Amino acid sequence: MPHPMFAHQAPEATPAAPEPVATSLAAPDRRGFIKLAGVGLTLALVPAACSKASEAGARTGTLAQPFLRIEPDGAVVVLSKHLEMGQGVWTGLATLVAEELDADWSKVRVESSPSEVPAYGNLDWGGKVQGTGGSSSIHNSYEQYRKAGATARAMLAAAAAKQWNVPVAEIAIANGVISHASGKSAGFGDLAAAAADQPVPQTVGLKDAAKFTLIGASSAPASTPPTRYMAARLSAWT
Repeated sequence: MPHPMFAHQAPEATPAAPEPVATSLAAPDRRGFIKLAGVGLTLALVPAACSKASEAGARTGTLAQPFLRIEPDGAVVVLSKHLEMGQGVWTGLATLVAEELDADWSKVRVESSPSEVPAYGNLDWGGKVQGTGGSSSIHNSYEQYRKAGATARAMLAAAAAKQWNVPVAEIAIANGVISHASGKSAGFGDLAAAAADQPVPQTVGLKDAAKFTLIGASSAPASTPPTRYMAARLSAWT
């Protein structure tokens, strides 16, 4: 029985949930492609074989990835590949991105991703089906969404270092502010377009769990990010 919010979009016949497929938490090791469009960038964290899949539209002044985009006003929009039905998955996925990005939680938003596989496939189900169920949402997205946040962070840091003519190792990012010991600082939106022109790092480091400020917190340090419910196009009901 579909959630009442999406009742008008329910298919005529309800397909059976696919059998879960054992898989690693890690996103695929071999990574994607980049496409420049104006001053925006679309970055796909998907296998090279899937690089011709439809991409999220790049916007002027926007750093865009399949799992997040940073708007010119500094908003961080997380694209959830899983349905929010009251279980809190949108907040969970946003937390993964915000943690690695060191974003200002008050500026984090969530939208539904396109209905598209394998780009948004459930990795616990082999990545060939986009679906929500079986307590798989955070399990299959944990490293994938963290790496998306870390990648965007690295590109913002590289953009700041280039503009300020300082070593990237000297760039600090905290609570949505990029800064340098010289006193220079900028918000995410200020450097989104410049970050889109930076090379996409092939590998990124992830935070040590001891440094988490959002993941695993007993209470969120900020309110749940406002959500923009978009029409859900489902590949399967579970």
